[in-house]
Amino acid sequence: MIRRSTAFCSAGFTLIEVVITLIVIGALATIGATLMSRGFLSYFVGREIARDDAQGRLALERMARELRTVRGTAAGDLNIGVANQITMPARRNSSVHRTTE
Repeated sequence: MIRRSTAFCSAGFTLIEVVITLIVIGALATIGATLMSRGFLSYFVGREIARDDAQGRLALERMARELRTVRGTAAGDLNIGVANQITMPARRNSSVHRTTE
């Protein structure tokens, strides 16, 4: 004789197994979504920083070009050594002298 309770238990999952599986899948999905969100945020911030850096370099290069133009063709004394600093020695016959540190 076949016992009915053994046939019923081996036929599928219990309610507790299904609930625990759903909880574990929900926790993993939450962790995955958080990681993806942070990854996207880091990408967008990095892209914005790179764009701002490129615009700053372009502005610095344009200022240097305009300073060379104003200074004349013999502006070999214009020094752009660091990305955020332009130094230009004052001319002796100039009436206006500005120095920046």
